[in-house]
Amino acid sequence: MNAQDILHRFAAAGVLEAIDVQVARALLRLGGENDASVGLALALCVRAPRHGHVCVELDKVQNLLHPDRRDTSDTSDTSNTSDTSDTGSDLPWPQVHTWLGALRRSPLVRNGAVELRPAASLDHPDHPDHPDHPDHPDHPDHPDHPDHPDHPGTPLVMDGTRVYLDRYW
Repeated sequence: MNAQDILHRFAAAGVLEAIDVQVARALLRLGGENDASVGLALALCVRAPRHGHVCVELDKVQNLLHPDRRDTSDTSDTSNTSDTSDTGSDLPWPQVHTWLGALRRSPLVRNGAVELRPAASLDHPDHPDHPDHPDHPDHPDHPDHPDHPDHPGTPLVMDGTRVYLDRYW
């Protein structure tokens, strides 16, 4: 199934809206990507902020989305999970391991995993975790800062099974 078909099926089921599909299609075209699962991840990430989320958890998203209710329920409430007729199980959801592999190979996705450092002396500007230190990702001279000329410029960032639009990373 190609990206156009999968996006259309998810839109027809009420999971995606037209804007999600259009943004995903444009980014796929601009990035030279043709993997349908990458297109679905893009569209779901565009959708996420409208529903109060900053990312999509690929290993949980199928169970959290209820197409005919448009994800209006609180995802922390598990009291309404007994009825699985509206979870989108009939939709062509990618297998999580396959989905992750496609995203890892995609030129539209970068790895967001960061090395954790001890929190000692964070208030000192010479500490690498201080925002004024050039090695801190929020510093304008850091290559991961969106304003840096060497910023990788991918629309998606993947951290484990979570996928973010770059702007929310």
